[in-house]
Formats: sequence, structure tokens, C-alpha cells
Amino acid sequence: MVSGEAETVITTEELEGTDAPEETEEMVETVETVETEETEEPEEPEVTETEPAMPTWPVTEHRPEDLREILLRMEVTMAQLANVVQ
Repeated sequence: MVSGEAETVITTEELEGTDAPEETEEMVETVETVETEETEEPEEPEVTETEPAMPTWPVTEHRPEDLREILLRMEVTMAQLANVVQ
């Protein structure tokens, strides 16, 4: 239904053949469409080029410092596993 149109709830066809008295203005009820207010979406903060949201290097690559740390952790883990196995 288009906004502003009205829909007749009780029609003359519905009243014919019933024990209801003849149709009067008070008997015909109309329903108007009410427009709902749209809520405003909260604005997201803009990311400037001086403050990148993501790292500047590709996700598939690691920086050398990260790789050294990963290798060190792996060595420690392997040493701990070797102690458990013995």
C-alpha cells in the first residue's frame, strides 16, 4: 500500500446479507498508513591516511622480527616436547 492511501475495513458487500443495519458513516472504518521515522545510523569514525586501520604490509607476509619470534617460540616448544618425551 502506498503511503497516504486508506483501506476500507468494512465494505458494503460485507454488510449485505447480514442482520446489520444499513451502512452509515460511523460503521465504515478506515485505516491510514502511518510513516515510521527512520533512525539515523551512528556515524563511523573516518580513518585518515596518517592512521591506517590495517598494517601496511600484505597479510600473507611477515616482518622479519615476527618470523624470528615465531621461530624462537617453536624452538622452545620443541625443547619442552623433547623433555616430556624423555
